[in-house]
Amino acid sequence: MRWFEEAITAHRDASAIFRETGDRHSEGTVLAYLARAQVARDAYSKTAVKLTRVQLFWSELTGQAPSVY
Repeated sequence: MRWFEEAITAHRDASAIFRETGDRHSEGTVLAYLARAQVARDAYSKTAVKLTRVQLFWSELTGQAPSVY
């Protein structure tokens, strides 16, 4: 369980850095990985928020709706 907490913290930090530097692509990627770590830790409501942001980033960057994987 500790690994998930460390991963969540690292991804939150990375997300903040990318947001500050305006790197939307990397921020979206990190948010997707953060969501996966939160799912593994059973934090589903937080995960839904992150994945919604990832979808918005993807749409902005590509002009397409994200595919479901």
